[in-house]
Amino acid sequence: MSGWRGLNPSAFNTTQPVGRQGTEGRNVILGFGLSQVDLSVDRKFRIGEKLNLQFRADAFNAFNHPNFANPLE
Repeated sequence: MSGWRGLNPSAFNTTQPVGRQGTEGRNVILGFGLSQVDLSVDRKFRIGEKLNLQFRADAFNAFNHPNFANPLE
């Protein structure tokens, strides 16, 4: 664990009754330290009175930052 960021793994080691999967809602525990940057740039050029040219570039996960860590670590 790094600093104060951590989940208590022993909180998840409980035995559930048969036919029951627990009372925690879906997607209520969020991870942390995950990052992704998406960028989009566009430029429109006017050529004459009736003609336009558009240049557009999109980058997904622009800084190529991997997210390998498990939130429990």
